[in-house]
Amino acid sequence: MTAKPKLALLLLIALLAGILCLFLTGHPGHKQDQATSHPATPDHGPSSPRPKDDINERIKQAIAEYKKSERPNYSDAAPYALSPAEVEKFLQARGHTAASLYFVLLCTEGRKLDDIAALPDSPLKFQILATYTTDKNERLAMARKYLETDPGNKLAHLMLSHTLSELDLADEAAAALRNSSSTSDIHSSRDDIAAEFKAACDILGEDRGYQMLELHWYDYAVNLGHQTAHAYITSLDPAAFIHDGKADATLLLQTMDDYYRDIGFDEDRRRNEVMMSVRSAIAAMNSDNTITNATFEIDRLNRELDAEFIAGFKRATAFDKLTPAQRHQRLAEQHLDAP
Repeated sequence: MTAKPKLALLLLIALLAGILCLFLTGHPGHKQDQATSHPATPDHGPSSPRPKDDINERIKQAIAEYKKSERPNYSDAAPYALSPAEVEKFLQARGHTAASLYFVLLCTEGRKLDDIAALPDSPLKFQILATYTTDKNERLAMARKYLETDPGNKLAHLMLSHTLSELDLADEAAAALRNSSSTSDIHSSRDDIAAEFKAACDILGEDRGYQMLELHWYDYAVNLGHQTAHAYITSLDPAAFIHDGKADATLLLQTMDDYYRDIGFDEDRRRNEVMMSVRSAIAAMNSDNTITNATFEIDRLNRELDAEFIAGFKRATAFDKLTPAQRHQRLAEQHLDAP
């Protein structure tokens, strides 16, 4: 796949995400969040939400600007995937570890689960397989191995709890959730992968290394976050986030921001995920309609999610206008430096 079709695919995915975002924000009572069972209270103050047609127009404008921006056109002189010679050179320098071999898979489009299953046993391997294996029983087996290879990692306990819940093994899931509270260490294999991309900049040359980073970085932390965030929130004490019948949205946002940062989300991606998690958490807290500010906070988060969706396209447009050196710096900040 060349860079241009890949970018077109990414844009299509972004458009579909936008439609989903609009659907969710236009329907606060959507099943995903069970936002509230009573209508929003009208707000005629200065913070009143923008009309939906205005939001739609701003989204269209942001997408149009992104479409007009120029992107690098990689030629045969800088092929999309690593060549056999580049793979050999990289592995000679880095060795045949799970992380280095996974980097090669990413940069040669070898992302099939069978390829990943053939990697040396490691927390990285089992974390990825526990996240992406489709069969629930196989995913449970991978989650158990993930915990065996990394027992001090809170993420491993949360992943096991999540996979047990999927199989309706409630008692075991609850036990895994309790065990997650006994450790505070969170280690995402994202750091191991980032180290390989950083090494590639030295081994293959800065330009080639950053090209691989831009084309092949796969932020699997997204799905990892989706699968473990609910378990993480469930492991916390809800009373800590409710004061005088009101949800402490500020504390929830900070707590979930810390969690998503620890599992490997860069700042640009993190904000959106954090707000969606907090929106779901507030809806769950308000299942008995006792949180007096639930509607207000959910409506506010919906408006901020609309704004963040637009901001994401603007950031992508601005990135396309950077010089190569600026692009390298921005990519390093996003993926190679600690979130």
